Amino acid sequence: MRDLVCHVKKSKVKSGWVILMKISLLAMGLAALIPVQLHAQGIEPGTYSGSRGWYHPKGDCAAYYPLQVHIDYNRISFSSDGRYWSGTINMATGELYIPDTGVTPPTRYSISIIGHYRNATMRSDYCGEGYFRLD
Repeated sequence: MRDLVCHVKKSKVKSGWVILMKISLLAMGLAALIPVQLHAQGIEPGTYSGSRGWYHPKGDCAAYYPLQVHIDYNRISFSSDGRYWSGTINMATGELYIPDTGVTPPTRYSISIIGHYRNATMRSDYCGEGYFRLD
């Protein structure tokens, strides 16, 4: 079997991080640059449309809430259902976190949003599990 050597180099681009891998097959003397995208769905500051909702709605836990979300240098915020939601977002990776302490006025039960902005998970001790997505 032939030896495979892999050299990894990070390169910052507007849409996020791209990993460039130089693969050398030593026995054959071949080399190539292959772009591989890993979480290359970072996000720029701005206002975005999106939605959130609960997978198994009950009571006042709806399946769908339309959103206008503001992102400004590692901060994410929006108003929905009479509350202001605020948390952090990694601009390079798109990973976000909104803890229950970021919801005003506070809810009676614990609630949070965590994950990538295209498909984050909402969790609530009252409403169960749901989704958060930006278009």
